[in-house]
Amino acid sequence: MNKLSIAIMHCPFYEERKTIVQKIINQLGKANILNELEDFAVIEDWKKRGVWHTAKKSWEFCLSTDATHHLVIQDDISLCNDFIHTVKELIKVFPKKIMCLYANRKICEQAKEKDIRWIGIADGIWGQACLLPKEETENFLEWDNNHIKKEFKWDDSRLTMYCLKKNHIPLCPMPSLVEHICPSNSTLGNNNKTRVARWFVSNKSYLEYDWSKTDMITQRTSSFRHGWPYYYD
Repeated sequence: MNKLSIAIMHCPFYEERKTIVQKIINQLGKANILNELEDFAVIEDWKKRGVWHTAKKSWEFCLSTDATHHLVIQDDISLCNDFIHTVKELIKVFPKKIMCLYANRKICEQAKEKDIRWIGIADGIWGQACLLPKEETENFLEWDNNHIKKEFKWDDSRLTMYCLKKNHIPLCPMPSLVEHICPSNSTLGNNNKTRVARWFVSNKSYLEYDWSKTDMITQRTSSFRHGWPYYYD
């Protein structure tokens, strides 16, 4: 039986993000958190140790639970309708795959034109919402500890490098399950108003989509560059 844990990465020094975290909790639903999740936590960076420290603590929290699948989300997103139940449907279809529930590439527009539910992107990791099976969480953290320099601060780039080195092509459900609502207020300084989902639907239950349709468009090439100076064998 698949069981899900969720952790929210939170930088508590931004009033806007405090408000968004509460909205995320409301969107998840307190009854769903209690009854549908194995566990749930908000991981706060009160000591300003940085994004990777918070992300790592979030993955470690998920590993401390009995969940089979771990979802780490950021504190500047909005969720689709029926989010938790939709995530569980995704897991049923691809229980062993790494997924990113947000995507911002032109391939998303192709999926929208063809009404395709799934795309694969070789470097398709964005930190807004990443979903890993327990085994991959364990493997990722061990690999990261052995291959990425401690000072590298980008959490999603670490997971991207893991996927590229292990030949895992992350899957991105279409439309994206989350929207990035603070693209111009990045905690890492990556301010860009275009950093939003290419396809997100705010006014429809995502349970209306048939996620069992596994026709897929795949982008196998990668343009990822900036993290490799921090990698070592």
